[in-house]
Amino acid sequence: MRNIAAFVVVGMAVALVVAVSGAGSQPREASSQVKWEYRIVSYAYLSGLQSLETAQKKSRTLQELEAINDDVAHRMTDLGKQGWELVCVHEDTGFFFKRRVEP
Repeated sequence: MRNIAAFVVVGMAVALVVAVSGAGSQPREASSQVKWEYRIVSYAYLSGLQSLETAQKKSRTLQELEAINDDVAHRMTDLGKQGWELVCVHEDTGFFFKRRVEP
């Protein structure tokens, strides 16, 4: 069940990255002048659960798993609206985001 949840979440994350990168049409400054800030977000935070063990216990049915993924999608959308871009997903650590810092 954990593999299914991870697969669905990673699929949503990839879709978000594709959507964000396709929407970004602003000209970029020289890479030496660009500053970034980073944020690491756990799956537990995005899903609104206390731990992954809670997610495993809670996601016994497909409907419950979909509800958890809806929570993740909603929170990832909020991060995107704040300017955060998904950089990487790590199984143990969570989701890595970056955001451009204006000088």
